[in-house]
Parts: sequence; C-alpha cells; structure tokens
Amino acid sequence: MILFARADARKRPYSARVPHDLSAHAITRSYLICTVPRTGSALVCQRLRRTGLAGAPYEVFEAGPEATRHDSWNVSTFSDYFEAFRTRTASRNGVIGAKLMWKQVEPAVEKLRHEAGYSGARDDAVLESAFPGLRYLWLKRDDKIRQGLSWWRAETTNKWDIRRDTQIAPAAQYDFDAIDASVQRVIEHNAAWNEWFTARDIVPYQLTYESFLARPEHTLRDILRFLEIDTPFDFAVRFDRFRWKRRSRRQSDEATDGFESRYRAELASLGR
Repeated sequence: MILFARADARKRPYSARVPHDLSAHAITRSYLICTVPRTGSALVCQRLRRTGLAGAPYEVFEAGPEATRHDSWNVSTFSDYFEAFRTRTASRNGVIGAKLMWKQVEPAVEKLRHEAGYSGARDDAVLESAFPGLRYLWLKRDDKIRQGLSWWRAETTNKWDIRRDTQIAPAAQYDFDAIDASVQRVIEHNAAWNEWFTARDIVPYQLTYESFLARPEHTLRDILRFLEIDTPFDFAVRFDRFRWKRRSRRQSDEATDGFESRYRAELASLGR
C-alpha cells in the first residue's frame, strides 16, 4: 500500500540523492517514459527525480548524452555505459527510469541485445530483460500543432534545451510545408507507439503534458501508485517538491503564436 502524509507535513524531506554503489541486481522496479520530442518530458523527469523514489530518468539512448557520459563515467563500451547508468541513476529503493523516444526503440533494442547481452525473442522482451520489473508510461501532448511547431523550431535553431539565463533563439522563417511535416511526424510517432503497445498487449500509464501542468502533484501520486513504489510513512508530495526554479525556459514566444495562427489559417484554407 502506498501511503502519503498530509500535504502540510513538516518532517524532514525524503532524500532525493541517489547512491553510486547500488549493484544492478538490487534494482527491483523500472519504468520507461515512452514519448515523442517536445512533450515536456524533461519537466516530467525532473519532477520524478525530485520525489527521491523514482530514480533519475534520463534519455539514456540518445547519442549525444551517451558520448558525454562515456567520458564522465570512465566507460568505453555501451555495455559498461548501460550498467553504469543502471547503478548511478537508481534511487535508494532500487528504482530506475529512462526516457525513450519512438525513433530510439529499434536502435536501443539492437544495442541492448548485441552489445550488452540482453536476450529476448521480441523487442519488448529485450527491454524487460534490461529493465527489471518494467512498467511503461506513455507521455503525449494534446496540442499536436503546438508540439509540431516546437519540434520544427528546435530543429531549425538547433536549440532543444534553453537555459533560463540565455536568450531564446531567433525563429526561422515561416515554412508551412516544414511545419506541417513536423506536425504529421508527431501524429505518426504517436500512432506508432499506440500500435506497438497494442501488438504487445501492454497497457501503459497515459498522461499528457497539459494534464501534468494542471495537476502535477496528483499526477506524481498516480505515477508512483502505478509503479507500485512504496513510500515512507512521513513522505508527502508537497508543493515545494515541484515548484522550484526551472533550469530551462520555454522556447515558445510571440513568434510561435504567430506561426500557429498562420498555420491554422492555411490548414483551414486547404479544408483540413
């Protein structure tokens, strides 16, 4: 049973620090945040890390971060890198989490199978071998047009995570076809996730960026329940656990608003 203290509890917060000596066999619960770019996944991962109970979910299969961690973790192979990820990001209760984009599924499974030695006849079996007690969270965004615009803008400016102390990159020139292609890609990747879950009889926990923003505490509680993560008696998902100063800032601005209005108008003129 998962117990939560009253929201006004004033006992010492449960530690969010993660161990660096937790053996891989001690991991008892894992989860994958299955998503598509520009769904607010970084925000959700930050909040989950802050609970101190859900590991430190990162985008473990992205090439750029992986190369950086190879140096900082002093590893040279993917096998060593993945084992370091499992031990370094686990919370004290033996829980790990990771973020997985649709485009990463196939290459991730290939690496896990052929380079890290995790077996399985199907891709989901390989993932379950690598992530003990695996559960799936499916993170989407209700506003697909706004998501597609964000994806297009991040790609054209090559700015994916804008720090609070930096300026938002100037918007590219409006391009209906490029924006439309990005919106359609959002729809296609979400459809692919849906087909993948259905074909494997997987029932993920579903959440949206918009619902998380509206009720972050409620959603965090639901996620922990879905993952069957026990909480200490004095634990509370308090307001101050998720209302800290964000390191990143939203990329959307007046230019994005203008692009959205123009794109929707052109869609309407095309009868779509």
